[in-house]
Amino acid sequence: VVRKYKPVVFVLIETHMNGEHAEKIQRMIGYSGHTRVDAIGYSSGIWLYWQEEIVSLSPVKKHQQYITVEVTRWGPQPWLFTTVYASPDPMN
Repeated sequence: VVRKYKPVVFVLIETHMNGEHAEKIQRMIGYSGHTRVDAIGYSSGIWLYWQEEIVSLSPVKKHQQYITVEVTRWGPQPWLFTTVYASPDPMN
């Protein structure tokens, strides 16, 4: 997906892995920015990557179920972006 479509922002959800793997993948795909909520055991996990040369993302709120960031491109007004894991477990 990254090689073919070259998205500016890329999200992986339900990663089932910890941060060490997130940093390895960041180096592999060549994205300069990233933030994450690590998996708990083998459940959940949200990794958010972006190209800092094109867009600026600033984390606003991180939770086990979502990450909200403020997105700023050079010039336009900033806006909020939320990526949601939405576990089917009502206890989360």
